[in-house]
Amino acid sequence: MKKNQLLFKVPKSQVIVGLLLGIIYSIIFYNFLLLFKKGIIVFDALLKNYELFHLSEEENTFYNFFYAFISIFFSYSIVIHFWLNKPNKIFTRHNYKRKHIENQQRVTNWFFMSWFARIGTFIGIVTMDFKEFSFYPTHNYIIILILTVFLGQIWMSLRFFFSKNRFKWFSIALISIVFLSFCVSKTNFSNINKVNTVILQKNTLSKHNINIVSSEDSKKLEHRFLISEIFISTGDSIPKVILGNHEIDINDSKIEEVLVDFFDSKNLSEYEFPYLKRVLFIDQNIPMKYISEFKKRLGKIGAKNIYYSVKKPQNNRFPFYYKSKYVLGFNLASNFHNQKIPLKKRTFIKFLDNDNFLIDNKVVSISNLKKELISLYSNVDTCPVNLIYSKKTSFKEYFNVLSTSKVAINKVRNIYTKKTYGKSYKKINEDIIISGRKDETLIKIKKEVLNKYPWIFIDSIY
Repeated sequence: MKKNQLLFKVPKSQVIVGLLLGIIYSIIFYNFLLLFKKGIIVFDALLKNYELFHLSEEENTFYNFFYAFISIFFSYSIVIHFWLNKPNKIFTRHNYKRKHIENQQRVTNWFFMSWFARIGTFIGIVTMDFKEFSFYPTHNYIIILILTVFLGQIWMSLRFFFSKNRFKWFSIALISIVFLSFCVSKTNFSNINKVNTVILQKNTLSKHNINIVSSEDSKKLEHRFLISEIFISTGDSIPKVILGNHEIDINDSKIEEVLVDFFDSKNLSEYEFPYLKRVLFIDQNIPMKYISEFKKRLGKIGAKNIYYSVKKPQNNRFPFYYKSKYVLGFNLASNFHNQKIPLKKRTFIKFLDNDNFLIDNKVVSISNLKKELISLYSNVDTCPVNLIYSKKTSFKEYFNVLSTSKVAINKVRNIYTKKTYGKSYKKINEDIIISGRKDETLIKIKKEVLNKYPWIFIDSIY
């Protein structure tokens, strides 16, 4: 007995119309997903200092292919419905066509809402707030599994159209769907670049093209309400200080008054004000003569806790207009007090040309600076480090030395605490924080280490 096979036959004209409709729907749904994704990114940017979520070219290509595949999958369902559902008994007592239209409308609405909710949720997950965690490529296998399941679902219904040579038709269908997904992923009818430009015009770092420095040593900022952000851009000829919506030349005689008003706008109590942190977002190309003078003006108005905003070297995948949560800080009052240390008690590091430095009459290259500083700091009788730079020295050149000196002193501290207490200096700091700063033994150890190996530096301009 011959076994019957389920085989659907569709007229060629209807096949062609269905395929054309499928392509058109795929392009429409794909661009709809792109607009929805951009809407989430814009909403995220409005909440977070106008920082646009950034994806690399490779990530964009991968996700766009996924969105295109999803659009084709959704369009495929509509086309299958078009091919198979054709009620034509419109003049019968029971109007099947009218019932069919009503049912189809209900099912389409719910199907669209279900599809939109699931895909929208996924887009939200991979789009919002992943600045510290990359979904791609670490977890891209999840998307690949989703695509595999969708492809299997497509074939499970498509295979009934073919009575034999199903492997051949499966291969053709697979290649066709992948190729169509690739082609659709290259279409884009929305002017996304214009949206990016409008958003970034409100981002302070982007608007003023402020590129901050990077550092191996840094700490994460806490208590955001006690942070006052000061941006310093290169300006046209003279650097500009940006305080909220206010801009002023860094050499302006009224800058101290403007700074006082800006700090007072935080509305802090007299008990909170001493803990106010002034975070400087300084463009790395600004000459140090301006920064040195600006720090003096901060000192005159009683600003003490000063921090240079930095980005971690491994976070270079993020655009420059992302405000970093990491800083390298110092006490400005202590820094000025160090100026009184006699010259004979200082160790001088003079900036030379071609990234070289003069240390105790010895020329040291930037690549050997860290090693030389570790050697200096290892001597407990080492005098404070005096950085001598020219007026033309850029903030980046200055900060590289400052950051290297901090890395070097912490290396020396780690060696000492491991040898003496069996723990690194970094681990001791972490344990103090975990204990809620209540472990008196660890606090005593930290004070001893800081007194034995203090990080003291003095600025001088020649």
